[in-house]
Amino acid sequence: MRALLSTVICAALGWFLAEKADIRHLERSSIYFNSVNLLLAIGLYGCAYSINLDQILKRDWSVIFRAVTIGVFFKILIISSITFIVTRCFFADRYPLDECLGLSIVVAPIVAQIDPLSVAALTKDNSLSNSVKGILSAWSSFDDPVTVIASYYIASWIVNNVTGIFEDSTFNISLITDVFEDSTFNIFSIILDFGKNFLFASIFYLWHRLLLLLWRKFDDTTSQSSINFKKIITILKILTFLIVIALATKYRLMLGVAIIGLFAFPKFDFSYKFIYISVIISFYIATVMIGFFLVDGVNIYMGILVSLSAITAQFIIAFLMTIGYEYSLEDKIRLAFAQQNGLTAIVLALFFEPLLKGTISVIVPAILLINLIYIIVNKVIIKRYLEVEV
Repeated sequence: MRALLSTVICAALGWFLAEKADIRHLERSSIYFNSVNLLLAIGLYGCAYSINLDQILKRDWSVIFRAVTIGVFFKILIISSITFIVTRCFFADRYPLDECLGLSIVVAPIVAQIDPLSVAALTKDNSLSNSVKGILSAWSSFDDPVTVIASYYIASWIVNNVTGIFEDSTFNISLITDVFEDSTFNIFSIILDFGKNFLFASIFYLWHRLLLLLWRKFDDTTSQSSINFKKIITILKILTFLIVIALATKYRLMLGVAIIGLFAFPKFDFSYKFIYISVIISFYIATVMIGFFLVDGVNIYMGILVSLSAITAQFIIAFLMTIGYEYSLEDKIRLAFAQQNGLTAIVLALFFEPLLKGTISVIVPAILLINLIYIIVNKVIIKRYLEVEV
């Protein structure tokens, strides 16, 4: 509830500042996309950094495979399909076919992911069984980076295919072309992009392994020189974090930054606090930026449709994810209502807004409703009526 209130307050602050200072068309600023990429890189690194990789890898690999495939791509497809079908059936007079298809494609990846930081808080609940904690941890861990990468490829596909599929007025291609000026959407470009990301991640992975070896070398000693040396390593880790974020922002290496965050060592010094604070600050900045776009109002009806599409998709995916496993009624309900959106969804809305104007006006009420339903079900209904001793 506290996170939801802070989101509303920050968005309201952004709206107030935009209204009083007459801030319009923020997406046309030359630094807009760099700012969005920066926030996205920090969020991805922070979420990946908070993952306990050793515990995740001990899980059943079929769960991880389902999380990356069914939990991400199939979920995006379900949300997009429901949004498109319902919009065409009930809002065809407001949204022509091109706009309906464009909106369905854009909003799906934004709300598809489950916020890993929220899941981390949820898994501390003792009423949740260990098996469900395992599925949610694996799911949310790989959900965020894979969804972001999918979003980049979706945007690249739109830029490269818009003239053949959509009307020119559907997407604001001129605002986003510079971001993808060197990109083409084909198998070779995708392989090349993955190669760049893995090379980027490999270099910094080796660097982090070196820092880990040095840390362990002085970890067992309590001499002043050892303490000072570990402080130096902590400073190097913070500098490495800043360099990784800068390179990922400039060259759009989001998969690489997620991998680096996943393998970064050690995860128990001051650098952890520094990264965590960076993520929190990024969340507030992104939410205030969202508020700048609310001066033109929000699309309540489409927001409700998108939120219900995401929750419905979560129902379906939760069922598919648990095939072959035996769970209690409470566990099944927990998984079915595990849909939450956080920093990644907010930043992805900022990312897609220049491409499809009005994206934020739909996503803001959708995020609020998704998180509100999550709180009502998990914090009120389950706690009061379905909670059992574990």
